[in-house]
Amino acid sequence: MKKILPLIIILTAYIPMIAQDIAKDLWYQKPMRILQTVLRQPDAEHYNVDSLVQYMHMTHANTLVINGGGIVDYFQNRLPMANINPYIGSRDLLAEIVEGCHKASIKVIAGLISEALKKNVMINIRIGLLKTKKEIRSF
Repeated sequence: MKKILPLIIILTAYIPMIAQDIAKDLWYQKPMRILQTVLRQPDAEHYNVDSLVQYMHMTHANTLVINGGGIVDYFQNRLPMANINPYIGSRDLLAEIVEGCHKASIKVIAGLISEALKKNVMINIRIGLLKTKKEIRSF
């Protein structure tokens, strides 16, 4: 026990310092210049992700806040209560926005109206894929 006690004291002193170093590297610990936009249904038809990324670089914004779905969905899904924006056709606009922004090192915070989703559904926004818990178990 006498040999372990000094090691515990040393670790106790260093763990907070290590945690602070790790926290500095987390994206939400860094300054964010946020651009928030609201997707209207008709805007989705000709939405140009490259123009969005270009504008964000021009304004030095590094984080996009955008509505992703719930009342009107900007991604493809098979949910019975889905209300996919008719202007996106077969596009997965939310996935296009996320991929385009991530390629440019821009973070994306997408809002979903949770009341429109049932509890047995999990959403992976990054790739625009919806799976039920049953499908995930067999995945």
